[in-house]
Amino acid sequence: MKKIIFETVFVFFLLFTTQIINAQWVPFNNGLANKSASCILVKDTNIFIGTDEGVFYSSDYGNNWVERNSGITYPGISTLAIIGDYIFAGTSGKGVFLTTDNGNIWIAKNDSISNFDIYSMAASDNKLFIGTLGRGIYKSLNSGDSWLEITNDLTYAYINSLAINGNNLFVGIGGAGVYLSTDDGNSWLPKSNGLNNLVVRSIAINDDSIFVATRGGIFLSIDSGSNWSSKNSGLPDTNVKRIIIYGNNLFAGTFFSGIYLSTDSGDSWTAKNDGLTEQDLWIHNLAITGDYIFAGTSGGLFRARLSDFGINGVAGKKKQNPE
Repeated sequence: MKKIIFETVFVFFLLFTTQIINAQWVPFNNGLANKSASCILVKDTNIFIGTDEGVFYSSDYGNNWVERNSGITYPGISTLAIIGDYIFAGTSGKGVFLTTDNGNIWIAKNDSISNFDIYSMAASDNKLFIGTLGRGIYKSLNSGDSWLEITNDLTYAYINSLAINGNNLFVGIGGAGVYLSTDDGNSWLPKSNGLNNLVVRSIAINDDSIFVATRGGIFLSIDSGSNWSSKNSGLPDTNVKRIIIYGNNLFAGTFFSGIYLSTDSGDSWTAKNDGLTEQDLWIHNLAITGDYIFAGTSGGLFRARLSDFGINGVAGKKKQNPE
């Protein structure tokens, strides 16, 4: 009898460990305690994630995590951005914080900001843009020492997403679609023709191809946002929160159905959820570095290899951090 019980337990253990080994997505939460990972930022081999309990840092591709919150006065981290060695954290209540030493010390950078509910960021050269929930967009040219509000012609101030492509600054707005500025935010033009849903949550750009994730699916523009076409074939959950580009490959993170991959620039999609549990199917963010792709979920952080999805040596690959 004991032998039968032992053999049953052994078989169960073998099957369980085999599933983990063969899973594409593997949890990497040592030091995180399965905290919800709302945003991810990659700096060389260093990875930062924002949670509702602050910023956590890993120097070994997510194998181990340590808390890095000294100076941050509000734990809800909603977005992260980087300019050189300067890392910025946007909070959902206390504005913007800056670190220049990989998160050991953070300093508040909120002069001239009248809304401290920061939801999105984008950085290019010395320019940093932040999007708020209800008070529009701000720009800083001096690493957050001062800010200028550039909402101007925008009719709706809930800024879900920001993305920069050359001189073009794209804004995804919750309820008003896409707007474009070609002069650093001094003026704005609506760019939503063809979007059948105006709740834009994420923007990803690869050369002339601009993809947006909305509550009604994914759309592509190849003319700087003047026209959009639907890219939802094979995407059963069109409530999409994040999208990231790697060559011709796109990963989409949905609210309820996990992660989908397109290897043909959005013409078709396939679910890639092996290793994710039901709790992990709410995807907050995605980031890529080397052969690794990271997914921030409501159940913590997961990692997979791009090669496990058949993606190898992509030429002209896009930057590590979306938006």
